[in-house]
Amino acid sequence: MKRVISIILCLILFGTAACGCSGGSSSLSADGSAADSSDNAAELQTSSEESDNTQSEIGFTTPYEIIECLSGYFIATSNDGKLYGMLDSNGNTVIDFEYDELSFGSQDKAEYVSAYLEGKYGTLDLNGNVMVPLEYAQALDFESYLNYTDAVKDGDNYIVSKDGSTVITPALDSNYLNVLSDNCYYATKLEDTGSIGGFYDMEGNLLLGDVREYRPKSVDGNYILWGEYTWDTSGRIASTQIELYDASMNYIADIGEVGGIIAATLSANLTVVTNDVGLFKGSTYYLINCSDGSVCSDSYEDAEVYDEKVYGYSTDGGNLCMVDSDGTVLKTYESGMKIIARNIIKKTSGDTTRLYDVEGNELFDERFYDVEDFNNGCVMVENVDNNYALISPDGDVLVDFGSFTEDSIYGNAIKTQLFANDMYCAVTSNSNSENEVHAFVF
Repeated sequence: MKRVISIILCLILFGTAACGCSGGSSSLSADGSAADSSDNAAELQTSSEESDNTQSEIGFTTPYEIIECLSGYFIATSNDGKLYGMLDSNGNTVIDFEYDELSFGSQDKAEYVSAYLEGKYGTLDLNGNVMVPLEYAQALDFESYLNYTDAVKDGDNYIVSKDGSTVITPALDSNYLNVLSDNCYYATKLEDTGSIGGFYDMEGNLLLGDVREYRPKSVDGNYILWGEYTWDTSGRIASTQIELYDASMNYIADIGEVGGIIAATLSANLTVVTNDVGLFKGSTYYLINCSDGSVCSDSYEDAEVYDEKVYGYSTDGGNLCMVDSDGTVLKTYESGMKIIARNIIKKTSGDTTRLYDVEGNELFDERFYDVEDFNNGCVMVENVDNNYALISPDGDVLVDFGSFTEDSIYGNAIKTQLFANDMYCAVTSNSNSENEVHAFVF
């Protein structure tokens, strides 16, 4: 999944039988549980009641500087900015301010914290307990769909489980190591005669001893894409022949020939694995049934995946379509409609824009002059009265009209503004030069 966004810079030059597709995206509520240690945070009475779809706000005052937020948690630094700790949704300290660095990494929701102390990395749970010991040379960034990741310690490669209970020494002393699923990793080593290695299971057994120029890509830990390059007369990569395997490297099918270079793997927000289906993204989008490698007959100029639906712009007419997990087009929207968040579609006519949910129902009975969608799906809107509001990806009001602008909230200047996968946070200063946190989890 605030893993931003990986893309495949390619054009798929083929199309075959119909297939299915699905995907997932979920909202998360803040845990809100109080910790044993407390900073005596003063909670703000800032919940709005102006409208039925206005969400309540997380608010507290803190002397700490907020650096990151996710799922109702806040990574912060001490006043001198040198030591990191973490606060919960009440402003209480849940991880002490004793680390040189903390981060949520690319997580879609907060499961653990990557920690750095005196030159070594490890992970902590959300209460500050050590999961993976702080003894590795690089930050451990677990994919949301994998229980393992690669790590380096004293110059050697290892595979470490998310809870820290398992440490695996790879079968090959490799130059390159990539965990592809909970059943399989890829390891290669460059020798004088060329590269050696291949695919191994977690017990070190060789599944497939073959090395190619194109490194394998994981499709949400359930499938593996692998291939090889072809070259044109000028020495440039002309295409890549892709093969599809399951999570244990059992061959499924040839996917086809891809024009250009595959620059990055399919990622959680660009792949659909429910009902055994994946999504390619490139100049043209095709839905791939990963159970047999078949390709949907419909193709799309652009596509996004929200809540087990694909929203794509048809190459036949350009209208936005909603496609279900069987590849069936459920809805074709009016011309000019564009999806900008998981439950927000906008349509602009002239200088004004109206907002709709994915079922086509108008969200607000008014027009807007400006609609700015942020990377995580929050939407800032300006109505015809020149009042601003902040809207969640689900179409709920986070900050109501008249209480928000591009650089202020409730009339106070925003000093820090953070956008996370499931959260928005704005920090202002009060008369005592303390930080007031205004945050929403959606």
